[in-house]
Amino acid sequence: MRGVEQFDDIYLMREIQGGNRGAFSTLVNRHSKYFFAITYRFANNREIAEDILQTAFLKLWQRPYKFDCDGGAGFKTWFARVVVNLCLDDRRARKPVRDIDKMEIADGRDGAPELIEKHQKIAALHCAIRKLSTAQQTAINLGIMNDMKYSDVGKIMNKSEGAVKVLINRAKVQLEISMKEMGYGMAA
Repeated sequence: MRGVEQFDDIYLMREIQGGNRGAFSTLVNRHSKYFFAITYRFANNREIAEDILQTAFLKLWQRPYKFDCDGGAGFKTWFARVVVNLCLDDRRARKPVRDIDKMEIADGRDGAPELIEKHQKIAALHCAIRKLSTAQQTAINLGIMNDMKYSDVGKIMNKSEGAVKVLINRAKVQLEISMKEMGYGMAA
């Protein structure tokens, strides 16, 4: 008999609904890295991202029947929606992040000025993303940062693919403006 790690996500979810811990472990191991990337982009903090992801998987284990194995959505799309909702709930509950101008970055190694500048630009981009509307942030985080298909992003956000494209394009314009205001161009 084959191990559960060889089965697809739908099969694993059916097994989880029957209480199979091995199937749950396989699903967690299979998708943790992918979903951690999503939570981290929303939280911008490793510990918070890990907590959100742990909460999401715990909810999955406690209520596996929330996923419709015979429905149209695949597991990754469905669970991404769960994860994004938890990220947004967490964000609403937390205070805003520090202003980039108040951040201190010090490093005495060779090449440090370039590294510091790169980290400051990344921090500026994260600050600029946080200034976007929640819908734009979600679309950028999923569609651009996680390279998810716009149709899947639309399913997660309850929007059409066209609406997702509009959100992303408007977000890009806003990001470019914000980055210029902070003294950075958008070119990599």
